[in-house]
Amino acid sequence: VLVTWGSSGCPPVVGSVEGSGNAGTVEFTTIEGQVCTMDMAPRATIVAFADGAVDDDEFPLTLVGGNLDGTVSVPARG
Repeated sequence: VLVTWGSSGCPPVVGSVEGSGNAGTVEFTTIEGQVCTMDMAPRATIVAFADGAVDDDEFPLTLVGGNLDGTVSVPARG
């Protein structure tokens, strides 16, 4: 689960998820002309990789699009 903060009326929409070894990328859909509310709320977005696509160790997750461009660190599982 990826937690971001922003308009509760415009939650992130996952376009694609790619992972390989010790890195992953999530591309979000940018909806042009979308009207968003002026509040600031936590937004939980499910990001799922195929089994075995990424290592169980800590890895960087690159976020692209949807005004979420950046990189976050995903902690090790297990």
